[in-house]
Amino acid sequence: MRILIAWPRHELLAAWLRERRPDLELRTRALAADVTTDDLAWAEAMIGFRRPAVAGWGSLRWIHSIGAGTDGFLFRSDLPGTVLVTRSPEDFGPAIGEWCVSRALAVTQHLPQLAAAQQGRQWQPVAPIPLAGSRVLVAGTGMVGAGIARAFTGI
Repeated sequence: MRILIAWPRHELLAAWLRERRPDLELRTRALAADVTTDDLAWAEAMIGFRRPAVAGWGSLRWIHSIGAGTDGFLFRSDLPGTVLVTRSPEDFGPAIGEWCVSRALAVTQHLPQLAAAQQGRQWQPVAPIPLAGSRVLVAGTGMVGAGIARAFTGI
């Protein structure tokens, strides 16, 4: 089987697959934006997170999304019904929840502005906005939404 890997950690994943399945033919790209029509014509399967930026789907029969969902491939897509789309079944909720808390803290603590001032060697005091006592709206009740809600419960 010919598998195209289009993901920033492509080298790590390719090495892992080659160790376990030396019979597979692998081609790697760092990003979906790097994928060409020749890559899609060559590949039978693709592993990645986003749809390639080129038109068509080439010879693909299977796409595996390494993310929590498949919307990166299916949203506004002309994907033929003959292409199998799968995803990783692990619970991404805890990791995404931590990322959401980190973003909320970065915004309320004005970290982007403070980092820019520091780069410019300027003192720019700003008052943080406390997260404690705030309400967070989580739109989704699946594993990701539940992970986000759990992460914000501790604040």
